Amino acid sequence: MHASSMENMARCFRRYVGAKQLSQKEAVKVLDIGGANVNGSYRDIIEGYNLSYLAADIADGEGVDVHMVDPYKIPLDDGSIDIVISGQAFEHVEFFWLLFEEIVRVVKNNGFIFLIAPSSGVIHRHPVDCYRFYPDSYYALAKYTNIHTLEVLHDERGPWRDLVGVFSKTEQSVLPLAERVFGNSNSQVGAGSVEVDYPTSGPDAEVSGLMPYLEFIAKVHELLEPDCYFEIGVREGHSAELAKCKTIGVDPASAITQDLPSTFRLFPLLSDEFFEELPERFEPPDLAFIDGMHLFEYVLRDFINVEKNSRHHSVIIIDDIFPCTEAQASRERKTKAWMGDVWKIKECLSIYRPDLICIAVDTYPSGLLVVFGADSANTVLTDKYNEIVKRFARMAVPPFDILSRKGAFNPKDPFVHQSIQMAKVTRQQNKPVSYLTTKIKQAFLKYNALAKQLDGI
Repeated sequence: MHASSMENMARCFRRYVGAKQLSQKEAVKVLDIGGANVNGSYRDIIEGYNLSYLAADIADGEGVDVHMVDPYKIPLDDGSIDIVISGQAFEHVEFFWLLFEEIVRVVKNNGFIFLIAPSSGVIHRHPVDCYRFYPDSYYALAKYTNIHTLEVLHDERGPWRDLVGVFSKTEQSVLPLAERVFGNSNSQVGAGSVEVDYPTSGPDAEVSGLMPYLEFIAKVHELLEPDCYFEIGVREGHSAELAKCKTIGVDPASAITQDLPSTFRLFPLLSDEFFEELPERFEPPDLAFIDGMHLFEYVLRDFINVEKNSRHHSVIIIDDIFPCTEAQASRERKTKAWMGDVWKIKECLSIYRPDLICIAVDTYPSGLLVVFGADSANTVLTDKYNEIVKRFARMAVPPFDILSRKGAFNPKDPFVHQSIQMAKVTRQQNKPVSYLTTKIKQAFLKYNALAKQLDGI
């Protein structure tokens, strides 16, 4: 099961299954068609909620609750299931419309059908691979079975570019934000802000850095003089308070203690939701700060979305790239100072986006990555999203270069400051991105003695 499919299914639950359904005395019944655990299962998404999960599959085996001897007959009563889900299965079903009829038969009148199938990708027989799906195919299925299409989403993330559909026998609406309870993936949403008594002594409690990160961000504001600032992960509002311009903050669980100016606007949303429901007249930021959930796939999606809505002169800063110990870099929070596996974004951008200029800065407590040369039209990270997540999932332990902060610049380094100033000049004088990148490279040669020597060889 690829990452974007898990995230899209979690999105369906978040948008349509809320506190009212989950507070019922009897658990909500979920039937997963094609639910055998093949490299992951949607079961992971709904664990911990008041849901009864049944996996149905034509292949009987471990984890399969309902064995479908006939691939077009579900051995359950009419209207007995609250939610029927299916992902990455319909392309393998020769007569998928017959199976969809059966799904409609077993779902309750006020129930939901969440369907995910690829619109592209290589042939992958299991045992056959017959179809790719486009939006009109979902509308046709609903028309064929006389039910309602509530939503169709065409996810652009490659290589599968999944088509996500939500159906019901009755007209229903997306839940209001206040009633949504699911996270948008099977990861620990909000774990970074949960107050827990973690050890406060020992190696795993130690952090380092040459300058507090807020002091450095204040310096960035001073040098860049942004007209618009954007922030993911507002928390108490300490970093948002530094902005002297129009500011947008996104945080579903902020606890603002600072007296923020009237130019600040908070959106209490998950960052994925914010970009999906982007407000009208959203102004591309001159400066963006990504400090959201401390997991790689989250920061990757945040960077993709921020860059897509930026200009070439925009400066994008990513927090938490330098854990000091392996425990601080764990995907499951175990320490008070927790960076998660955000460190992977530094390596990811160097591999997949060599066109960007990424400057690591040695700030306290967890380091910052300052990114220049944003390209809103670049789709490499989107196209290769699932490949990237799968590749970096294998990297469980941060390398020594990350733990030792090798190559990180002093926050006071004139090269860093001049790079930020060049972003301001690029904006104010309407220069092309080539001007910015050239000026930054020239500054690097000017202030880095070793680079100057190598350049002369």
